Amino acid sequence: MKRFALYTLIIFSLFVCMGAIAFAGMGDPDDDNTRLNPEIESTNVDRNFFNDYPYIAYDDNHIDMNGNDWSKLSIKLNSALSDSVFTILHIGDSHIQADILSGTLRKLLQERYGNAGRGIIVPFKLAGTNEPLDYSITSRSDFLKSILMKQPWKIDMGFTGVSLLPLKTRCTYNIKTTLPSSKITLFADGHPEIEKITVDDKLIAYETSYTALGLEIRTATPFDNIALTLNQKTPLYGFNLISDETGVVYHAVGNNGATFASYNQIESLHRGMKAISPDLVIISLGTNEAFGRYDAVELEKSIGTFVNTVRQSIPTAKILMTTPAESQKSRRVKRKKGKSRHVRTYSVNTNVALVRNVIVDYGRKNSIPVYDFYGIAGGEGASDKWLKDKLLSKDRIHFTFDGYRLQGQLLFEALIKIMSLDTPKYENNVCL
Repeated sequence: MKRFALYTLIIFSLFVCMGAIAFAGMGDPDDDNTRLNPEIESTNVDRNFFNDYPYIAYDDNHIDMNGNDWSKLSIKLNSALSDSVFTILHIGDSHIQADILSGTLRKLLQERYGNAGRGIIVPFKLAGTNEPLDYSITSRSDFLKSILMKQPWKIDMGFTGVSLLPLKTRCTYNIKTTLPSSKITLFADGHPEIEKITVDDKLIAYETSYTALGLEIRTATPFDNIALTLNQKTPLYGFNLISDETGVVYHAVGNNGATFASYNQIESLHRGMKAISPDLVIISLGTNEAFGRYDAVELEKSIGTFVNTVRQSIPTAKILMTTPAESQKSRRVKRKKGKSRHVRTYSVNTNVALVRNVIVDYGRKNSIPVYDFYGIAGGEGASDKWLKDKLLSKDRIHFTFDGYRLQGQLLFEALIKIMSLDTPKYENNVCL
């Protein structure tokens, strides 16, 4: 009996030890929550972005063209200074949903080439997630909601990654922006019917027309505070804000936790991109593929499916892919220091470098330009340096406001090297 009790104790002890070891080796599920619900940190630091960080490869801040020629694209953009509109669609994950990186790039491009409109705005807050700071979309109505990374979807998914269906026929959307617009398009299925429109709480006259994207509304005077009342239950995916000026329209479509594969599940993605008809599509994905189970073959397949959708939807558009910078993953380990407790530790997510290699190789094999931000940011070991300088957030996946602004400025400088008024010159597939 004593021997049986001893064996039982030994077996129990082994199970406890194995459990502790397994716990120490587990990926932290909080990483999943962080990627789906990021909190972007603000840093009040006076920075000179192009002098402060010796680990950033400023001299290598260029786009690898991979045999592609953007001369005509450059001419199109520079003509936006006088008589045309140049349209950019930037698709990504949480790094784009917050619209700090893309917002910085939008601001810099529009300051240089002209502001033709804010572009797409998505009702993220109404859907229950974080929204960019330069607009707000509110409503007192109740909705059936779907967002890209929370499946199963309750209603068909829009190409923006958000879908809202009012529970009652009558619904009012209140939209406030930092800059005035003269046209607004409702991205919606069917034929939404407008009951009334007010600007600054006053009824206004307007004209409407149906487009491939939904209902386009033009007002007599520009607006930055508009309320749209619909009298039809229509699934809504977002709005498009346009001015009457020439210049750049910069659409940013980002979704927390998004991957190439998740965008490939949206049936309306093809229709949405075709209707927007951008001149340049920037694809910033890959961070989320580096968490969880990594499969290089599946990743390349997903990239190919996504790129083929872009090419089939808008054959004339140029494509630019970016690589994700190094990030870190967390785990909880059980330590005994006075009292038993769990401690969170971080380590470099080595899968990010693998994802970066797949994107770079895909671009090289398929003549798609690549902006290798992984390398420009400092490559292996860069995450600790960005964290020390308060450019990487404490979650070690997202960046601070300053970190995103720096990325936007770097990408702007790389684009300008190609989009100069002179015909770009290339050497070894790199724009000089």
